[in-house]
Amino acid sequence: MRAVRVITVLELPREMSHPKCQPERYRPVVQFIKDWNAAPAQRQEMLCGGRAPTGGRAADLALVAAVVHGLCARDGFAIPEWVASHRLADPITMSGRPVDSAWGRWVASQAPAVCSQHGVYYEADTLGLR
Repeated sequence: MRAVRVITVLELPREMSHPKCQPERYRPVVQFIKDWNAAPAQRQEMLCGGRAPTGGRAADLALVAAVVHGLCARDGFAIPEWVASHRLADPITMSGRPVDSAWGRWVASQAPAVCSQHGVYYEADTLGLR
């Protein structure tokens, strides 16, 4: 059986900056989550041996770190070292909106605990994409 093509952490910054993803830069991250959930045998490949994604905006890299952190913690994978180095001073939601609105505060209240370590918040259900 041939392996399914999955998006990797190293591809995410480039994909997030592609014109087709504007203004919803988070769409490739959603695909990464879908691939992670659908192809457990390819998770190590998706993490690229622990190599850090580069070349993206700080907010994009922090979002990737928050999602990778959440998925690895949920599924018992070792959290890549690079994940800890991505944190935003001004917290945002996954969609890039500030957390200082009523909706942003609600998202932050529903987020996995790992989100606070990165300053990027998403609902816990996002990792399961129910």
